[in-house]
Amino acid sequence: MPLTLAACNMPPQYTPPSNLTAQGDAGISGSTIETGSIFSPNTTVDLWSIDNQVAYGRKTPVLVTPGTHIVTAYICQCGELASNISGNATLMGNFKAGENYTIRTTVPTNAPGVNNKFVTVWIEDSKGVPITPQNKFEISVPLPPIAKLFTN
Repeated sequence: MPLTLAACNMPPQYTPPSNLTAQGDAGISGSTIETGSIFSPNTTVDLWSIDNQVAYGRKTPVLVTPGTHIVTAYICQCGELASNISGNATLMGNFKAGENYTIRTTVPTNAPGVNNKFVTVWIEDSKGVPITPQNKFEISVPLPPIAKLFTN
């Protein structure tokens, strides 16, 4: 009996050059909006990729060389007693040496459609000044398993 194996190609992993330093290069991290409620969970935004290479950072900045980079963020409002809402946003920014940057988001708000919400996402410098436009992105609420029976 022949054996068939299938594999997914993982995107390349971002590896900062070994000579990067916080003083001479830029750091990018995500953030959290604290709500303090189990019914309305925190909204987090994580650094997901840099220049289409997988990277991860919420609390600890990921170092990049100064210059223009494409950053993908993962936004999630996920909790025990609430609907999980998540999605991605891609932004392009010019990052300066010695500066730390934070990806910010708004709390998801209702969008047209049953399972959609909008967030506004941007990147700001350490002084709170946006370095990217504040763009609106649509993210989704997954359908409960029973609802999937009626949508296929």
